[in-house]
Amino acid sequence: YRHVEFVLGNKSARLARAHSNVPHVWPQMKEALEAPSLYDRILALLARRGHALDASVLQRDWSQAYEPHATVEAAWLSIYRQAKTDNQLYELGESLVALDDHLCQYRWRHFTSVARIIGHKPGTGGSAGVGWLRHVCEHRYFPELWSLRTSL
Repeated sequence: YRHVEFVLGNKSARLARAHSNVPHVWPQMKEALEAPSLYDRILALLARRGHALDASVLQRDWSQAYEPHATVEAAWLSIYRQAKTDNQLYELGESLVALDDHLCQYRWRHFTSVARIIGHKPGTGGSAGVGWLRHVCEHRYFPELWSLRTSL
């Protein structure tokens, strides 16, 4: 699951190090931590398609979690203002929103299951348990695709 999180862009060097003592897992975790995420690659595509994205979005430390940026929201907003089924970037954006939504539902079900089973005891890996899970339920992998809706 952590590997999937990293591939999608929710990265944490601290959480990656938890796998450093597992020889058959660590190389893939380290690679996913240091590589551009799926969203980073999609943002590069937007730039190649002529959308003006700030250089700080396109050339950043890939091992850090992605932070939303106004130029990315502006790019998605221009794409969404031409919402048609033949607009491939619009369709891509909607697919990302659907993926994000499914993962959010998964995290919510995990949160409620853990709350039901262990209550407020500490979670695995020393996490705060349900408190931490409640927090991760709010995470969005593709934040500008959610925030742009206020401007539509």
